[in-house]
Amino acid sequence: VAAMDGTGSPARIILKDGEYPMDGTVEVKGIDGLRIEAAKGAAPVLTGEVRLEGWIRSDEAPLSEAESRQIRSDLMKEIWVADLHKAGIEDVGGVIGRSDRIDIYFNGKRLHPARWPNEGYTRSGKALGATPTGPNYAGYTGSVEGIFEYIDERIDRWAGEKDPYVHGYWFWDWSEDYNKAESINPSKRTITVAPPYHGYGYRDGFRYYGLNLLCELDSKGEYYLDREAGRLFIFAPDGFDPKGTQVTASVFSKPFMLDIQDCSDIVLEGLTLRGGRNGAIAISKCNNLIIKDCIIEQFGNNLMSWIDSKDCTLKGCLLREMGHGGVVATGGDRKTLEPANYRFTDNIFKDISLYKPTYQPPLICSGAGMLVDHNWFGNCASSALRLEGNDMVVEYNHFENLVTESDDQGGIDVFYNFTYRGNIVRYNWWQDITGATREGAAGVRLDDIISGYKIYGNVFVNCGGGHFGAVQIHGGMDNFVENNIMFGCRKMINATTWSAETFYEKYTRPEQQKRLEDVGFPSELYKSRYPELALEEDPFSHRNFNTVRRNLCVNPEVPHKNAEGYVYEGNTELDSDKPLEYFLDPKILKGYGLDPVPWKEMGLKDNKFKHLLN
Repeated sequence: VAAMDGTGSPARIILKDGEYPMDGTVEVKGIDGLRIEAAKGAAPVLTGEVRLEGWIRSDEAPLSEAESRQIRSDLMKEIWVADLHKAGIEDVGGVIGRSDRIDIYFNGKRLHPARWPNEGYTRSGKALGATPTGPNYAGYTGSVEGIFEYIDERIDRWAGEKDPYVHGYWFWDWSEDYNKAESINPSKRTITVAPPYHGYGYRDGFRYYGLNLLCELDSKGEYYLDREAGRLFIFAPDGFDPKGTQVTASVFSKPFMLDIQDCSDIVLEGLTLRGGRNGAIAISKCNNLIIKDCIIEQFGNNLMSWIDSKDCTLKGCLLREMGHGGVVATGGDRKTLEPANYRFTDNIFKDISLYKPTYQPPLICSGAGMLVDHNWFGNCASSALRLEGNDMVVEYNHFENLVTESDDQGGIDVFYNFTYRGNIVRYNWWQDITGATREGAAGVRLDDIISGYKIYGNVFVNCGGGHFGAVQIHGGMDNFVENNIMFGCRKMINATTWSAETFYEKYTRPEQQKRLEDVGFPSELYKSRYPELALEEDPFSHRNFNTVRRNLCVNPEVPHKNAEGYVYEGNTELDSDKPLEYFLDPKILKGYGLDPVPWKEMGLKDNKFKHLLN
């Protein structure tokens, strides 16, 4: 279908100011040339929310005996109740699902299910399941079944709850999940969760919290949803008006609001998409698609899906308040190394992975040939960016306040594929990436055999936690860490070397061999594109060969130690009371053997929403 207007120009759909309630997916298929845009000066909103009215104070509402017992008597005048069915909401959604969980907002701010602790986690006692988990490198003891002791007597009250859940890092602090609490036994002080159990099991002393608990509705902005009765209880936030319409609930439950397939020359500009339980936009088999100056916010699942497309761009957008991840972009051909030519430029990625704080970054680039430049990534429980492929360039971005909750992660986190090659991470600003519980957090993390990266000209400020430094390399080879400035970081680099036995065992696992076969590795194309692969027929012969050269590390917490197999040249480590700006001066850098670093060009350029970061 051609969408030209007869003059050779793309057809236009212009949206006036106001809200456009969505009750179904808008499908755009087989179109060649179309602009969907805001009218001049307008801010149209495609919304999947409804506004809630008819609030009754809980001390005047017809509560059941059980509800009256669970609500604290001294808070009855602060808690209000609304009937979701009267608002037309029949599907109230689940508690933990990534695609059916209802979200509640007050004046556009996401509220949170009643929980304890209100922030952070409590600790369990012993794991009591019948089947032991077996030995592990950390010496943790635990059980396969989800039965464990609780320590705080406050949890006794949870036994009276209708539908309690627990969320925890059940065994390792890089893997968490939600479980329904099947039974709570105050006499034994135990919690038994319903199957399926967590894949790693449950260890002694893990961190967790309880949620969906009416008895814990005790802080402004918390809510409890009685799914059986369809009633919402809310602890009134400041400014709440029971006669107003400030509270909204997400009801749009289709996979995406917009589904764009087999199209070319498409532009979306100046739109706001808000309030869905799943995602916002799906793009597949499209060419030359541009999403520009849009706000996409408050979705429960991954924000966007880009599949098998080419020459697509996301520019100048604000993407925030996501329950899971942001954009999952798949494109290009890793076997032929044909690039997707995706570009993500001048965007704000903020407050992502709110429900799922592990392995749900704002951006996943999978395939070949993508550019990520001049973006701001921040306030994420885990990583900001995952690269799964070849010939990716990440440059001139600002990464800030990442890995705030999970462990064993990095601002960029890449893992376990020897064929990911030709990736460049240069001229980025990394700031305040320190979270760690046991292993660590790094600005850039190359985990489990990741090789062939070039990390050049970056500025790392207050990065590294646990065992990790500003950069962490775990078992890989052919990586270059060069001309970077590390200021106030845990240490310059953490290098975990592997023995020949470990390397061989990891390299020859069936899943790894499948990855090699998928791209015909090492093909003549790979050898010509990545010359290091042509140096040796046997990859084991130069394992742990990485180059760390001409880096400046100021005020490290832990001094650097050389790792076996690495090449170190011209690095400087020093303590100083001079500010960071002093060391960014090209003349000062030259004195330490470094080339100038374009630090003033790092971060956003013309993004119209950047004032929201202040």
